[in-house]
Order: sequence, then structure tokens, then C-alpha cells
Amino acid sequence: MALVPTPFTDSQLLASSSPSLSETETSRDAEILSEHFFFPRKRVSAKLVARIPRTDFVAETILPTSKGPFRLRAYRDRHIPGYEPVALISGHVEGMKDVILRVHDQCVTSEVFGSLKCDCKDQLDYSMEYIRDEGVGLVIYLQQEGRGIGLANKVAAYRMQELGYDTVDANRVLGLPDDSRDYDAVKDILDELKIHSVRLLTNNPRKIDRLTSLGACVSSRIPIVLPTNEFSIGYLSAKAARMGHILETRTMVVTEHATAHENVARYYSQGRSAWAGRVSVNL
Repeated sequence: MALVPTPFTDSQLLASSSPSLSETETSRDAEILSEHFFFPRKRVSAKLVARIPRTDFVAETILPTSKGPFRLRAYRDRHIPGYEPVALISGHVEGMKDVILRVHDQCVTSEVFGSLKCDCKDQLDYSMEYIRDEGVGLVIYLQQEGRGIGLANKVAAYRMQELGYDTVDANRVLGLPDDSRDYDAVKDILDELKIHSVRLLTNNPRKIDRLTSLGACVSSRIPIVLPTNEFSIGYLSAKAARMGHILETRTMVVTEHATAHENVARYYSQGRSAWAGRVSVNL
């Protein structure tokens, strides 16, 4: 099967919803998938002059987990039926500043089914462990599967990746956005908890830009240091090259058994140039 050798430019992809592919099977698959596409959510514009909160607090409980007990606070969006963000909290964060925060988007494929195609579950586990060890912090978990396109569309995009497209072009060839995630709920939750500023656990500079544009104060970033695998390295590399994520490839192997704090401490103590092995990290 012939694979697409290089990423498409925006103009090439806008000119046609499906590029010329040499294999009949490839063309047929792309045509069939594109006919069944549905973009699940229309969101309120983030460019409003004055933000109107749209996320309401529902209830809180104590949740025992394999990483220790957390406070679990549930919220509900006023305008999107079934959209229910949650905040997983360690310690007392109300009214605090420089609170450690992980904004995490749902990934059923890795978090439920154990997929190795991405590092989403690993990032969630890492963040919970890091926050647990620090004693104070929170994870805001959002139902935004596949960078906001939904689970079925994500599976269709995976099929296109099998045909040779990277994670960006797989969405575009099917008429889907590169990234449609919305972080208004994060700002609403931070405001409801009266959190003044956050230290963000992320590999994605766009999250910092989006939160800042919504009026949240991001005082610093915390690196997420994780090993990758043979199935995820292509996906992570594409996100680095096409979407501005930071993927560092170095020779020191990051042990999978090291704690989040141990990996971060090793990163800083030995300097960036000393690190290697396939490591995903954001500074």
C-alpha cells in the first residue's frame, strides 16, 4: 500500500477533501469514512468581550484511588447536554495561588482500553502522582476525546493514520479540525475555587495560550517526563512537528518505574543536553 510520504500543506488540503492516492483500497476507505463524518460540538466563541460562566458546580465526594484519596468535584455545562467536567483535587486549593494544575482531556482508547498509540493515560497517571506527592493541586478532566472530535471520529482518524496520514492530516482529510478543544470550563472551575494562579503540567503550549486568553494566570510550567514506545513515537513526533508540542529525543533512558518527581529531578539536575531516550517533556 502506498503511503503519503510528506505532510500536506494547508492549501493542498483545502483544495480537496481527499488527496490522490494510488491504491484503490486507500481511496475507497477515505471516501467511505468521509461520508460518515459528524463534528459533535459547536461551542460558544472564546472571543466574547465579557465571558459568561457556563459551568455549574454539582457535587463533591471523596474518591479513593490507587494513587491515594482525592476530592472529586463534578460540574455541568449549562449549554452542552452531557458535558460534565470534573476536578480531582488533592489538599486545600481554594483561594490559593501557584496551584499545580493538569488540564487533561479524555482518552478512552488509552485510559480504558490500554492503547499504546498515545501517552494520554501515562500523562494522567503521572499528573496524579505528582500532585499527590506535592500534597496540593488538581486535575481538571474534560470530555474532549480526540482533541475534541469525539470517539467515533477519532477511530476513523486512526484508520486514516493506518493509510499513511499523520495525526494532523488524518483529521484534515476527513474535514475535521486539527484541535477543537475548548477550555472555558477550566476558567470557570478555577474561578469557582477562587484559585488565583496555576503551575501547569503540560506538553502543549496551546493550553497555556488558551488559558491565558481566557484570563487565567499561568505562573509557570512543569515538565512531564515520560518514556515513549514504538507505537506512540510517530504520533508524538507529528504533534511536535505539526502542532508545536515539545518532544525531546535523548540517550539517557527514563525508567518506567521512577516516580514523577524522580524523573523531573533527574532532568533538571543533569541538564537538558544530558537527557536522552525517547522522552516527552515540556519546559
